[in-house]
Amino acid sequence: MKKQIKYTVILTALVILTSLLAAGCTNLLAEIQSAARAGFLADVQYRDMVDVDGGSYDQREYDSAYADSNGFQHTLSAYQIGAYEVTYELWY
Repeated sequence: MKKQIKYTVILTALVILTSLLAAGCTNLLAEIQSAARAGFLADVQYRDMVDVDGGSYDQREYDSAYADSNGFQHTLSAYQIGAYEVTYELWY
């Protein structure tokens, strides 16, 4: 009888300890993920830009019926654009 009570107490203690560790690890994991995300977002700034060369291109119809039409020519000057996509997380 004493042996059964001892095992019951040990089993109960293990269940409680496991529950506490699981809850603590979940919170710890969430905190680590949050800190990692915050660190990453802090590193991505507006200055992370890439250069894009300027140039010209013709906008014309590809249909054979309009192949002889003049169309339009567009010219873009050189510009810079963000190196990373803007996600909801970055925007807000």
